[in-house]
Amino acid sequence: MSTVDSERPTRRAALTHRTFVVHYLQMLLAMLAGMAVFAPLSALVGDDARIEVHALLMATSMTAGMAAWMAWRRHSWPRSPK
Repeated sequence: MSTVDSERPTRRAALTHRTFVVHYLQMLLAMLAGMAVFAPLSALVGDDARIEVHALLMATSMTAGMAAWMAWRRHSWPRSPK
């Protein structure tokens, strides 16, 4: 019969997990804020538009929210490929 180690996680591991969770929640809120800001644009398109148009608007609004959050946090922009 084998025993299972029930050690507590190290402080470093706990901080790493906490940092990841905080970063994830920040990204989630930024994308939701972007979707809320661009919701009137989606309403202008209306329900008659195809599903692809709505998916593109949603992806664009989430990307805009993340880009705005990254600019606010003064993240460096990735280098463009040459």
